[in-house]
Amino acid sequence: MNGEVVVADEIARDIKCVMESDNEVRKRVKEKSEESRLAVMEGGFSYAAFGDLIDDMLRNKTMKET
Repeated sequence: MNGEVVVADEIARDIKCVMESDNEVRKRVKEKSEESRLAVMEGGFSYAAFGDLIDDMLRNKTMKET
């Protein structure tokens, strides 16, 4: 940290600003949250990638055993 002091009023003001429904930061966070949720659901990108990883590991294990 740079040693700068932030007063409670500034923090409260900034939190209220972010909490406003028309705030751009709030909108972006909500979008990213939804994208992340969809990615880990069945059929999502992360879900599928994890399944592919497991398949690869099992395939490699089988190849080493033969």
